[in-house]
Order: sequence, then C-alpha cells, then structure tokens
Amino acid sequence: MRSPTLPIPTIPTSHRIRAVTDLTEDVLAGMLGGYVESCDNLDQDGRAWISEDAIACENAVVCGDAVLTDHAVARGNAYVGKNATVMGDATVQDDAIVCGGLLMGKSCVCGYAVIRQDEQTLCAPIIDGSARVYGEISGNVVCRGNAVVLPGTKLDNRTQDCFVLEDDRVSVQTASRTPPPKEPRTHDLNDKTKKMPLTNTPETLNILDPDFRMPEHCGGDRWSILHGDSLQILRQFEPNSFDAIITDPPYASGGSSQTTKNRSTNEKYSSMSKDKALPDFDSDQMDQLSWMFWTAAWLQDARRIAKPGAPVCLFIDWRQLPAMTLALQWAGWTWRGVAVWDKVASRPQKGRFRQQSEYIVWGSNGKMPLERNVGCLPGVFRYPNPQNRIHVTEKPLQLMRDVVQICEPGGRILDPFAGAGTTVLAAVQEGYEAVGIEMSDAYFRRSTERLKTALESEVNQN
Repeated sequence: MRSPTLPIPTIPTSHRIRAVTDLTEDVLAGMLGGYVESCDNLDQDGRAWISEDAIACENAVVCGDAVLTDHAVARGNAYVGKNATVMGDATVQDDAIVCGGLLMGKSCVCGYAVIRQDEQTLCAPIIDGSARVYGEISGNVVCRGNAVVLPGTKLDNRTQDCFVLEDDRVSVQTASRTPPPKEPRTHDLNDKTKKMPLTNTPETLNILDPDFRMPEHCGGDRWSILHGDSLQILRQFEPNSFDAIITDPPYASGGSSQTTKNRSTNEKYSSMSKDKALPDFDSDQMDQLSWMFWTAAWLQDARRIAKPGAPVCLFIDWRQLPAMTLALQWAGWTWRGVAVWDKVASRPQKGRFRQQSEYIVWGSNGKMPLERNVGCLPGVFRYPNPQNRIHVTEKPLQLMRDVVQICEPGGRILDPFAGAGTTVLAAVQEGYEAVGIEMSDAYFRRSTERLKTALESEVNQN
C-alpha cells in the first residue's frame, strides 16, 4: 500500500494529467487526474479517465469509457478499454486486455489474460480480492479471494447464472428461482376476480376502467407495458389493483442551473460519444419545486390504486432526496426509510466524498403489518452499473430482483416509469405479475423487445 505522504507514484517520468474539456458532470475542464508516463497512455478521443493516484505507464493504454482510479495501475502492454473500471489496488499488466468488467481489491490481470463482457447477456466479469487472472474470462464470472485462473484457461459464461471462483472453490449462483404457486393469499380472497394473469390482450387487463380507451401496449405471461403518460394512465386503474409500486422516475437533478438542467439526458447522465448515445427521455428538465409537485401528483394517483399496506420504492439521487421524501408524504404515503444502492465505482474528485450511491426512498400505503410474508431485506445493495445499457439511467437487473422482493409473493407490481423494463423483467423473474408504463416511443420499443427476448430465452432453456 502506498504511503499517504507519497501519493505520486515512484516513476520518475510520470506526469499528472489535467482534463482539457468536460468529460462528464464530475470530470470538468481543468480538473487534475492521476498519472501517465506518456501522452500515449491515455486515449484523447474517448471519455477515458485516470484519477486519484492511479497510473498508466510504460506501453499501457486506457481508452474508450474506461476508468482507472484509486491506486490502480496499468503497465506493460496492458489494454484497458470499453467501459472497464479498475479501482482499489488492482493491476493490469503484461499483455493483458480488459474490455469491460470491474477490477478491484488487490487483484491482478496479467500475462496474456483477456477480460471481456458477453455481448448477448451484457454481463461482465468482476475480479476482486487477491485474485490472479492469466487466462480468458467473459460474461457473468466473479473471481475473488485467492482464486487463480491459469494460462490457457477459458471461462466463457453466456448465461445469467453467475460462476463464482473463490480461493480453490467453484460455485454457481443461479439467476432465476421457481415462481411460487399461484394460490390466492388470504388478503386476495375478496378481490380475486381482479387477479387475472396479464397478457397482451386488452380484455385481460381488467384492472383498467372499461371505458378507458386502451393505449398501445405489449405483454406476455404475467407482464404488460402500456405506452403513454403515467399521469393519464394511473387514473384509469381500479382502486386496490397493485401490491407494490416500484419505480425509477426521472430525477430532474442533472445540472446546477436551469440552463444545465435543460440539456439532454444524455448530456447530463452519460459519458457515451454522440455516435453511441442512447435515446433521451422526457420529464427531466423541471426545476426542483415543479418536480416535487409533479412527483406528489403521480404518487397520489399511485396510492389510490395501491392496496392497503402496499410498499412503494422510489429510486433517487442525493440532490432530489429531500424533495422526494416530502412529495411521498404529501401524497399520503407513510414514509418508512431510505435504502442505499452502492454503485461500487464512481469518478472521484480530490478532497470530496465519492458520489457512488443512489437511494431508495420507501414507504407504505398506511399500516404495514409485520406479519407480511416477506423476509428481512438488506439496507444496502452493492452492484456496479450495468454494462452496455439500453437506457441512459438503467439499473442493474439483479438489484431490481432484490428490491422487488419487498412485495409479498405472487403479488402484482406497478412501475409507472418503465424505461428499460428492468423492474418489470425482475418482477416476472421473481414470480410476480408486473405492469409498466412508458411514455417514450423509443424506450417502449426497447423495453418490450427486451422482455420478449429475455423471457422467451428462459422458457427455451427450461
């Protein structure tokens, strides 16, 4: 471990870098970064960045959207690209190639090792602890502890199940569980006529007002996504239709002035180049007061259609955290606390705390009995941002699979801002019914296609 009194790496020819243009909201022109031995160590065309005491030296290259931070080192002929993150005391050296994934702890990728993301599942390896990788790893693989992947070894996991190598042990963490039986629960007996499985046909969405003109929609077994404005559609559901409200609404938090708030969502929340930029989304340009009233309005409609005691979970960042808690209470929900999503990696700024967390403001529609058939959930969820997102602010699928379990088994979950469809997909995979609402044309298409592909793939595998 480097001495805190000697932060500059012991390479006489190292140079500290300075950003010459705004790379992201957290890396602005003029900001000091980490160290390089030559200008060739950091690609100037992408959004790659080296920060804190991290260093790229010798013939190593950091490019794409990759991040080198903390005390991480890239040396030799190492290549760190795409959206890889190397942090902690991790090292990439020799002729190793890292294209995606997360390296942390005191791990080392060396020799002719290759780390890459799987293009189909979008899963990427995580290398942690004192693990050493000399072979090739791709997809949903975790190496930790004192695990060693020898030269010539190739681990290519193209499934959602996670291969875990820890010390001298190998295990598999399955991504899906058998849905619970669809027997009616005690509190469903009085409204079982409303508990019809959801499909893509209008007549089976019987929780909507029969006089409501059905919007464009798509669905399958136990799920449906409606294309339209939540403020209009929420009012068309019958009361007591949902067992939980779980959503990731627009934050409207990017930028410290109205001018910067009015920028596109890609400009505010993404470091992707223009040619790779994802579609923008609406309702993210409001000032704080307008956003709070807008949030309170849809939360009030959502409470009307939630069952008594139903939980509500709302993702938000630190800027809008106070406003979200006020809007939740104004709408009549009982505020019960805040959980934390630890995003693991973040772009640091000298002299400041890392902004590596977002929050889940949660509550309930009135009294929430302790005898609910739900176990104890953690207060902190630790997952890195998903690789190759289809939405600008997409949340990790496994994070959402954990969060939806606040709902009682077999219940119906509503996501008024479906986005990439992650909440709906997670809910179905965990055995729930789910309804999503998405206003954007582009994300309605993307989310429904994602669900069709993912769920059909699961059926074919079984």
